Amino acid sequence: MQTRIDPINSYDEPTVTAGSTESELASIGRALKAAAVFVALTGLLFSAGAMTSTDFGVRFLLDIVFFRVGEGPAALEESHRLVNAVLGGVMVGWGAMIWLLVDRFLARSPGDVKRVLVIGLATWFVVDSAGSIASGGWLNAILNVGFVAPFILPLHRIR
Repeated sequence: MQTRIDPINSYDEPTVTAGSTESELASIGRALKAAAVFVALTGLLFSAGAMTSTDFGVRFLLDIVFFRVGEGPAALEESHRLVNAVLGGVMVGWGAMIWLLVDRFLARSPGDVKRVLVIGLATWFVVDSAGSIASGGWLNAILNVGFVAPFILPLHRIR
C-alpha cells in the first residue's frame, strides 16, 4: 500500500515501499543520486560559461551542437554569459532537489517520488528539446536523450 506524505508535517511516518524491497530502493536511490550529481555537475559546466576564463566547456559544447567544430570556438556575448549563469544555477539546484527528494522520501513514498521525477523530467525534455530544435540546435535534442538516460532504468525499477 502506498501512502501520500506531507513533506512538512509527516517526516517521521513509517516507511512504505510500494512493492519494492528496502534493498531495491537503496540501489535505486544510489542510481538516482548519481544522476542528480550528473545534473549538478552539468550545471557547474554551464555556470563556468559565465566567465571568460572558464567558458571553454560551454563554447566547445555549442560548437558541437551547431556543427562549428573546426571553425574556431563559439563566441559568448554578455547575454549568453548571463543565460549560462542562470541555467547553471537552475541545474545545480535541480540536481540538489533530486538528491534530497530521493534521500528524504524515496523509502517512504517511492510512487510519489517516481511521479514527481517522471513529470519533471518529461516536462524538461519536451520544452528543452522543442526549444533546441526551434533554435537550430537540433543535436541538443538528441543529446537530451543521453542526459535523461541515467534516470530511466532506476525510475522504471520503482514498483
